[in-house]
Parts: sequence; structure tokens; C-alpha cells
Amino acid sequence: MLSPNEDSPLQSQSNARRRSTNVFKSGLVLKFFISFLYGIIPRIQQSGQLKERYFIPAAILVLCQWYAVCEYCYVVHTFWKNATYQNVTNPSKCQLCTTPCFRDLPAEMLVIRTETVILLMGLVASGALTLSIGLLYFRKNTRRMEYGGGRRLYLLPRVNDDLLEIDELDDLSDKDWLQTNGLLVVGILIVVFSILTDHFCNTYFDFIGIHNFLSHLHLYQKAMYFLALWMLFWGYGATICACCLFHAMALRIRSRIHRTELTVLRSVSSREGFFAHTNNLIRYKTEMTSMFKLWFATHNIVFILLLAGIIYEWVEVLQVTENAAPKTCFPVLMASQLAGTFAIAYKFAFPIISASLVTNTFIKYFRNIAFSNKIKDMEVTEILALAEYSGFEIFYIRVTPKLAIILLASCFIGVLKVVTQIG
Repeated sequence: MLSPNEDSPLQSQSNARRRSTNVFKSGLVLKFFISFLYGIIPRIQQSGQLKERYFIPAAILVLCQWYAVCEYCYVVHTFWKNATYQNVTNPSKCQLCTTPCFRDLPAEMLVIRTETVILLMGLVASGALTLSIGLLYFRKNTRRMEYGGGRRLYLLPRVNDDLLEIDELDDLSDKDWLQTNGLLVVGILIVVFSILTDHFCNTYFDFIGIHNFLSHLHLYQKAMYFLALWMLFWGYGATICACCLFHAMALRIRSRIHRTELTVLRSVSSREGFFAHTNNLIRYKTEMTSMFKLWFATHNIVFILLLAGIIYEWVEVLQVTENAAPKTCFPVLMASQLAGTFAIAYKFAFPIISASLVTNTFIKYFRNIAFSNKIKDMEVTEILALAEYSGFEIFYIRVTPKLAIILLASCFIGVLKVVTQIG
């Protein structure tokens, strides 16, 4: 029985509809950026109803992303790791070199290093993979979700009791959507910072003079390169939207855990009832995360490669002596290193942090129930033992807050490298 001050589920849904007056406290902002960056163009009839979405622009964007991967492979092989190009390059005469430090660089710094290639290609590939998997995800979410006789885009999957005909933007609270949209704004600022750094500093991580080779290209070759460069930053934005969507999914699971915990503490006192609610909760988490499983797995495979590049970057600095850049390059290198580090930390460490929140909430769920002594026919240790097998896993490794913090800290090793190398 509900107390006089409590609302029924239908009343709560109705209240959720009425309270969404601010677009920043709803999923509309995220849906707009996803529709734009993923190329999901809505078709609006004269009546104004949203009937279906065309995915042809999305397919074109996916092809452009994979073209960018091929173009960067070509540029790396032909220019950035080519000894012949290194001998003919004169950075002092390059128009893009607006910083005085380029005139004092050793010749070795004009050729991209192995660890920088790993970081660059990892970021390019992550954007292509994200848009490819995102196309499949949103295609599935529009085809199987009928609404008002037409098709519409759902951000999050509809599972179990979420199949009710309610607006999916009401699934999360105003506070959750405000947090998600705030993180989206932070991600967009990181993309803008990366674009400005690339344009004005002409450097990428520790590779100074990244655009110097353009003076040796024809006009059509420059156009092809700038298309790939634009797709790189486009992939940045698309991946940031995917990270925010993943975070919204994590918040949704946490909300479900909290509701289940309240139900168990209020009305459950037997082993059977506890396991019934817990199994439903775990099934809900599994079905929700299954829609993101492919993206999360491939995303973390790329992250492992990037971590290898970051670690190699840190180890290599201990062997660098004569190739150190002059101190006048410190602001340029630091800005570029921060731009790349923030991009890696946001695109890869942020989803792991979101996943760790789910694991941490599961742990609190079992602890709160265990120490409440509500389940009379179960020992405290028996309930606590269940916490060891719950939460979010990737490659059979449980994603915990400690693991997330370690991976986040590892992204900033490159910044230490620049400080050590210049200092």
C-alpha cells in the first residue's frame, strides 16, 4: 500500500511529463547532437508529426570516417615517417609555422614517432567505429519502436516494463539529464580546444609541425587531407555523444537499483522475494547493457592500444637527450598534449567511470540490504558475497571505481612527459 504522500507509478510518470520545462533538463539536447553528428535526418510531414528517419546521410558519414582512417594511414606512410620528406622539409619557410620555436627544432622532431602514430590512429579509428556501431544501434532503435503509427528515434533501449507507451525522455530525472547535458557541454569544449590547438599550434601531442607537408601537395590532395582532418574532429564529437548516451544508460540502471532497493527494504523479508527482485534487476541491467556491449568492447580495445602508446611515450622520454625540444616550444607542446589527453580521458576513461558507478551502486545495494537485517532467512555474509559477482564487466574484469581512477590517471602520463622533456 502506498502512503498518502506517495504517488503511484502512473502519477509519477504524469508528474515527470509536466516537470520537463527546461530543455537542458531533458534528453532533447543530446538527441539533437546525435541526430546532427550521426546524420539521422528526420522526415517531418505537413502535420508536423515525426514519422521516420532517413539513414542515408549516416551511411555517408560512416564511409567518410573510414576514408579518414585510410587517408591518415597514407599520410603517415608517405610523409610523417618518410626519411626523404624529412630531409626536404624546411619549417622556417612554412606558412603554418607561426611559432618561433619551429625554427629551432631538431630534424628528428619533424617525423612522427611510433607512440604518436598509435595515439593518432587510435583516435581516428575510434570515431569510425563509433559512427559505424551507432548507425546499427539507432537503426535498430527506430525500426522496432512504433509510436503513433510511425517510427521515431529512442536514445535508450526499451526493455521489460519500459515498453509502456511513455516518452523515453522521462525515464531519467531532471537532475540526471542536467548532469548528462553538462558533461556533453564539457566534451564539446574539449573538441573545440582540440581544433584550436591543431590549427594555431600546428602540433599533435609531441609531433611538432604536423601540417608542414601540405606545402608539397596539390590542391586536390590538400582537399582530401582536410576532409580527413574534418572527419577526425567529427568523430570526436560523435564519440562524445556516445559517451554521454552511455552515461545516461548508467544513470538509468542506477535509478532502477535505487527503486528496487526501496522496494526490498519496505516489503520483502524472505529469501525468495529478495532473489526475485534481484534477478529482475540483474536481468534489466543485462538487457540494457547488451545494446552497448559491442561499442563498449571495441571502444576499450582501442583504449588498450592507446594506453600502450601512452606508456611507450613515457618510457621513451627517459631515453631522449639530444632530441629534446627547446623551451620556447613548451606552451605549444603543453597545449597540444592537454588537448589530446583530455580527448583520450573523455572518450575512453569517462565511459569506464560511468560503468564503475553501476558497479558501485550494486555493491551499496547488497550492503544496505545485508545490514538492514530485513531478510530473515539469509546471513549478512551470504548477501555481501553476492556483491562480488554484480556490476559491470568488460573482458571478464569487473569495472570498479579504483580501476576507473587508475585508467584515468594513466591518460595524463603524456603531460608529465612534456614537462620532463622540456624541464
